[in-house]
Amino acid sequence: MPILRMTWNEAVFAADAAGDGEHRYADPYAKPELIYALEPIDALCGFRSTAEAARLLGLLRSDRLAFVASPLHTPGAEHDQLQRAFRLLVTWPEDDRAGLAADVARESRRLLLAAGSHRDGTLEPQDRRSLTWASRLAAMYPKDPLVAAPFLLDLLSLDVGHTLFVPAGAPHAYLHGLGVEVMGSSDNTLRAGLTNKPIAIDELLAVVDGRSRPVRDLPEVPASPHEVLWRPDVAEFQLSRLRLSGPAPVQAYPHLVGPQIVLCTKGAVTVTCGGTGLELTAGESAFLGASSPPMTLTGPGEIFRAAAGVGSGPTGPLG
Repeated sequence: MPILRMTWNEAVFAADAAGDGEHRYADPYAKPELIYALEPIDALCGFRSTAEAARLLGLLRSDRLAFVASPLHTPGAEHDQLQRAFRLLVTWPEDDRAGLAADVARESRRLLLAAGSHRDGTLEPQDRRSLTWASRLAAMYPKDPLVAAPFLLDLLSLDVGHTLFVPAGAPHAYLHGLGVEVMGSSDNTLRAGLTNKPIAIDELLAVVDGRSRPVRDLPEVPASPHEVLWRPDVAEFQLSRLRLSGPAPVQAYPHLVGPQIVLCTKGAVTVTCGGTGLELTAGESAFLGASSPPMTLTGPGEIFRAAAGVGSGPTGPLG
């Protein structure tokens, strides 16, 4: 089920702790995220360009959506235009939210029906996908203005084996698909909508950054013939994947420091540390403490492991 949520940074926690009123932040830690696609994934993440958002919203015959789009046609920096349009959407009056969602549903269906089959060139494939998802979201959340999010936010498709890194300030929602996700160790989540859980509009608007963009397809850093790593430029985590084609023992890259989480996604893999072995089948995971000796794995199968990050660029030498 999609939830439109936000990552954020430590400065927001400090400002919240110094202020009055209800505090929503559980800790001072950032929550960047990385997802690896095990199957095709559709996601909303980061903002479209001003021109693209204005063009898409302009396809819909709705005074409400024209008002949402109005900041995109006024002078100013692009990130400020996008943030103001997003603010209008998430603060839409409570008594008219169903009306805005109904406009999105009606206009999305009208445009899709007018375009006909997929072979019809009236709509570009990306426009068709945005309208299809807006229509689906409107059916799921008929009183939520965020059903219009596919017109303001970038609608991304990840093929199997591709990655997406979500930095601070980027609103995002995973719409469909299955992946391995790792994120910073924090209990903070700011939700904007597309959920039945509590939302935090004021706090979210303090964090949202129209300049923030996700990073697609982080470079794979080879660690061995069996293992690759993804190392975003954050200290919170890095992710590794091991593919074991046969029963011969394979040593995991030994220089990941600190505790690790090991997840099996295919086959049955025996993880051995210091003479102690544990078999993991697809969907099972294990935790390794910081003092655990190097791992040896026996397959066949596929293993992911998450560890503390290096906090430097992903293209540097291993070690």
